[in-house]
Amino acid sequence: MIPAIVVMLLSSALYAPALVLQHQGSQEAIGALSSGKPRFRELLKNRTWLAGLILFYVAAGVHIVAISLGSLAVVQPLIVTELIFVPIAAMIISKAAVSGRDWAAIVAVSAALAVFLIVGRPTAGDPRAPLGQWLLFLGFTIVLVAVLMLGGSRLKATPRAAVLSLAAGILAATYAVVIKGVLDSVGWERWFFIGLTLISAVSFPIVSAEAFKTGAVTVSTSVMILVNPVYASLASVWLFHVSITSSPLASAVLAVTVVVMTLGVVSLSRSTSLG
Repeated sequence: MIPAIVVMLLSSALYAPALVLQHQGSQEAIGALSSGKPRFRELLKNRTWLAGLILFYVAAGVHIVAISLGSLAVVQPLIVTELIFVPIAAMIISKAAVSGRDWAAIVAVSAALAVFLIVGRPTAGDPRAPLGQWLLFLGFTIVLVAVLMLGGSRLKATPRAAVLSLAAGILAATYAVVIKGVLDSVGWERWFFIGLTLISAVSFPIVSAEAFKTGAVTVSTSVMILVNPVYASLASVWLFHVSITSSPLASAVLAVTVVVMTLGVVSLSRSTSLG
């Protein structure tokens, strides 16, 4: 399991600058227009955004290696460590300042994640899930993302960025879950999951681009980063029957860590130091 954790941390370290570059590229594209917001094909012409997209797919490749080495229930929560790397990447790439309050929130979320993994001790679960459960999961995900995209597009400023980021985070989690399907399937089922992987890998940048067009990088990335492991973990429980420690004391500790992580992400999403 240690190799999986190390590789996933490397993936998170690559995802963070990828997201910052995509956010900066989106803002640059907006600044280049006299009015309105850039369409996706216009973002593809922006070198900063395109560099972020390429780096994102490199990180996604490393992510696949991490999932192949360990349980999704252990690997995916580590995506929260992006909260550490995003401010660092923003300081280097965008010359942004990071306040002491932001660093306190980052440390709190990271510490809560570590406690969650140590206390929860998630199991590996079953290697394969019935096709019927997969179809229900995918159908629910498609409807949920569509509703969030439709509702978010009607909002303004920060709420719009948060809701669209929620949809993007769900797609990112779905990418990790279907990768698990690719690794644990054979024959035509493997090709089915490969197709789903490609769809989710293409959909995420499109949806996240809409979120990046509005608000600070902390709003979009914080929501994406928190929703990703939560949705992937719920999917793991449904599909692979993953379980965590359920004693009363452990449950209480886990509840506290979830609250701390949520409050930390909310604090980061309200930050004005990483615009």
